[in-house]
Amino acid sequence: MSTSPTPHLATGALKHIRVLDLSMDYAGALVAMGLADQGASVVRLDSPMAAESAFAHRGKVRITHAQDLGALLHTLMERADVIIEDCAAPLLRARALGEDAERGQIHCWVPAFPENHPEASTRGHEGIAQAYMGMHEVPLGRRPHYHDFSILSTTAAAHAQCGVVAALLARQRDGRGQCVEVSRAMTAYAIMELNAMFTVGAPKSWATLQWASTPFIEAYQAGDGEWIYVHAGLAAHVPRLLDVLEREAPRAARKLRARLSERTLADPTSVPGVREGRQIRALLGEIFSVRPAIVWERRLSRAGLCAQVARMPQAWREHDHARQSAQVITHEGRTQPGLSVTLSQDPGAPQASRHMDEASVLKLWPERAARALADEPVDLPPLHGVRVLDVTQVIAGPTATRTLAELGANVHRIENPHFGAPWVEAFHIAYNAGKTSETINLKATRGVRVLQDVLSSYQPDVVVQNFRPGAARKLSLDEDALRARFPELIYAHLTAYGSHGPWGDRPGWEQTAQAATGIQRTWGAQDGPDLFPLPFNDLCTGLHGALGVLLALFARQQGASGQRVETCLSMTATLMQAPTLFEGQQLVSGKGKDGLDPVRRYYMASDGWFLLCALDVANVWDIPGLERSRGASGQALALSLETELRRHTLQQWRERVEQAGLAQSVALIARRSQRAVLTDPDARERGLVLARHHEGVGEVTETKGALKLARTPLVALERAPMTEREREPPGVATWLMRQLAGAASLATQNR
Repeated sequence: MSTSPTPHLATGALKHIRVLDLSMDYAGALVAMGLADQGASVVRLDSPMAAESAFAHRGKVRITHAQDLGALLHTLMERADVIIEDCAAPLLRARALGEDAERGQIHCWVPAFPENHPEASTRGHEGIAQAYMGMHEVPLGRRPHYHDFSILSTTAAAHAQCGVVAALLARQRDGRGQCVEVSRAMTAYAIMELNAMFTVGAPKSWATLQWASTPFIEAYQAGDGEWIYVHAGLAAHVPRLLDVLEREAPRAARKLRARLSERTLADPTSVPGVREGRQIRALLGEIFSVRPAIVWERRLSRAGLCAQVARMPQAWREHDHARQSAQVITHEGRTQPGLSVTLSQDPGAPQASRHMDEASVLKLWPERAARALADEPVDLPPLHGVRVLDVTQVIAGPTATRTLAELGANVHRIENPHFGAPWVEAFHIAYNAGKTSETINLKATRGVRVLQDVLSSYQPDVVVQNFRPGAARKLSLDEDALRARFPELIYAHLTAYGSHGPWGDRPGWEQTAQAATGIQRTWGAQDGPDLFPLPFNDLCTGLHGALGVLLALFARQQGASGQRVETCLSMTATLMQAPTLFEGQQLVSGKGKDGLDPVRRYYMASDGWFLLCALDVANVWDIPGLERSRGASGQALALSLETELRRHTLQQWRERVEQAGLAQSVALIARRSQRAVLTDPDARERGLVLARHHEGVGEVTETKGALKLARTPLVALERAPMTEREREPPGVATWLMRQLAGAASLATQNR
């Protein structure tokens, strides 16, 4: 144990910020780790009740023993800039809304469920929150499907980190702090945004099943038994794909070319008939079976197409690109995820974890002079006055800029008239609320000139783009060209796999990032890879992009110049799998899995499925009515519980747990469908689900993020302006035929 303070040598945008980590669960620990990665000095008071995670505590000073814990806690609270809690009843929240805020302190609360929620007192094990929010649902499946991706905790942590840095920016104006709140469970509404739009009263012009079932976005088994996942869903992709296939399997490729209708060539996500879809899928399967998966990955990638071997997660952890791009690192002798976002001039770096005694910590955090306060609070949004130029597409980039708009930035978007797949309209409505926009054809010389005029008149503080590597230079939108005009510019680039390492020039999508990093193999297991049906990497990467911009703005306020921000889908996917990839936790894989072990899995009560999560097997034995299971373990315990738990309703079992005084160690929660989650009246009352009318489309169900700032308001985003893209809504008969074709194609695909 250290007896004297180690000098604080951190670099990073937050190098002068002090963070007190009082987390009990993984989500709060992850928030604090992310701040430590960006240079913050993080002190953690360890608790025997807290969930342990070796990598999520990196870079922190940890106190395991204190003579007078209460006095030490009081002193550290007085000296901290940020205090993090994630339990159901936070110790400090009342103070955070009052005197602490006046002293400039920011209280970050990341509970499992929000205040006044029916499950507010439930301890938020990741599985519990996911079960309640429909995250264990398989499309068209009757059984729940347990998985161990840390989707809600990781996304909530990214939201909370954005909120903390936004609150620090607001504090620069008037010296006051505030409370930042993100409910882990309620984060699911943002993750399910597209599902809400497509399944709850979706406009009749959106043939969503057809888009989801195209054979041009799918995994195929290669000649070596491995799988290649191909994403060729745009019209420009098909000719390039056919050219590569004809070189490898000429006869089958020519037959494939002959089967493609004009409609499919114009839009490969809208194959018009069941027969054509089956023929395309069969021929692609035949062609891909002639070469090993890695050969297809290299050849298709060289042609500028999006294709990845669907690897096992362990293979990604050891992959050259994961290592060379620093998405997987070795720190203090442990393999762990890298930084979720990097900055060029304040890059941050994982700091050494240290244990210190009480006296050493107090020397590390000496008492500071009182912060000067403005005469009146400045209750404008944190990014009021910041100008952002958005040159992004699809989900991750638009999510980053929409998050900045929610925090008060003025976001102007450049629409691409050539991005004309039928799902683009829905994506535009979902991810471009709160922005002004104009359509510019950047493939035309005149369009590039118009864009330069926009830059001159708009004078952006921030430019966000997610072009494939190299494309920005052709449009004079590369960092060097823009920095020559705007030296203080913050330039954010979101990519699929990062701009460094062997894949630094590869394009990609949510689907291919899931394939490359092992998510599809974990989700699909023995049946081969399968796409997890929510774009959680896209959303969270967008949040990381917004976080990077916020960090760069904060660093600029401290005297740094403009800099580059980078984040990518595969880094987020690595973080989503971190507990199993790096902590040695048991990997749950394959559809139909009930859970981790007999006391952390799904069971049937007399009225339906529910998830049981107990801290220890003895806690289960002590539940009245389960005495027959006492002494059993493993499969015998699971079989006994299956029999006994069917005898009563879930509510009756919950009452027995409560009566036995086991509520803090045993959680039981009903499995809900995503439709039940999205139509929950409580969500509408909280403003997390709403319906809005859009001209030419009709009423659309939309969702909101769970981030709340107590003092500086988030902006209520206006609906996205309709673009100049021409659209011819199909008639009822055409719409019905497309939906039937999509349903049949999906059924064929999922056999």
